[in-house]
Amino acid sequence: MRMALQRLVSIVPTVLLVLLVTMLLLRLSPTDPAQVYAGVGASPEEITDVRHRLGLDVDLLTRYVHYLVGALSGDLGTSFRTGRPVLDSIASTLTVTGQLVAVAMMMTILVAVPLGLVAALHRGQWIDRCVVAVSSLMVGVPSFVAALVLIALVSVQAGLVPVMGYVSLTDDPVRWFSSLVLPATALALPLAAELIRQLRGSLVGILGEDFIRVQQAKGLLRRQVVGKHAVKNAANPVITVLGLQLSRLIEGAVIVETIFVLPGFGNMTYSAILSHDYPVIQGVVLVSAVLVVFLNMIVDVLCLYFNPRLRSPVGV
Repeated sequence: MRMALQRLVSIVPTVLLVLLVTMLLLRLSPTDPAQVYAGVGASPEEITDVRHRLGLDVDLLTRYVHYLVGALSGDLGTSFRTGRPVLDSIASTLTVTGQLVAVAMMMTILVAVPLGLVAALHRGQWIDRCVVAVSSLMVGVPSFVAALVLIALVSVQAGLVPVMGYVSLTDDPVRWFSSLVLPATALALPLAAELIRQLRGSLVGILGEDFIRVQQAKGLLRRQVVGKHAVKNAANPVITVLGLQLSRLIEGAVIVETIFVLPGFGNMTYSAILSHDYPVIQGVVLVSAVLVVFLNMIVDVLCLYFNPRLRSPVGV
């Protein structure tokens, strides 16, 4: 509990620093959002008026303080491009991205855990070599490359699922899954490969420990030793990897959602960058920073649960 509170308190300076750096980089950008917003043929007076209305004519510190005050009340500004409140846009797109990440993470776990377990239990055998070879190959494949290959094979050649678009879960669950299966698979493949290698390595190390031999000497069945002792002890590094992968899934969604034209958080981020929509960019960075820090905190708490030794003052 104490460690969780410490992690929670550490969120504040991290998020504040990330937001400050983001606003500084946006201010140093050579592109003037007021000129973009005013249009190509706008006069200098019109650009100045737009800059004033958008609040771009004040110093960085003032903008930073005003933004923080607004953020505390749930106001992240208004999009230059759409005129919608940034928080509303983020909330609507996070629903789609959350579904995509959830499906991708479920695929990752369902594929990686059985294969990693089988490879570790059959170390040195042909099935272990096959799993290691395939996972070593897939771990270096970027998500966007996997997405393009899946589109070519599954959608264009086989015609099994649509190439792009999104259907709401409440409208049609079957079409919803078919609209997410390819982008989720593209995100899950490299992450599952990494998790397989991590789980296999952890289990191989745990199965060689003395306490495992002691449990086997007591007459416990192999599946009991593996399920009750080996898997639990190997879970700690695996959970850490899963936590890091959640952050990578959110990052990878930016490109994958753009490829599959999904109305998600990543696609909105890409559009905001192209249109120099500073309020949306700032809101995206703020929400992303909070999500990543919270995910890391949850991973730390889970690691404490699976490894009580970390609860000691030295471990903390």
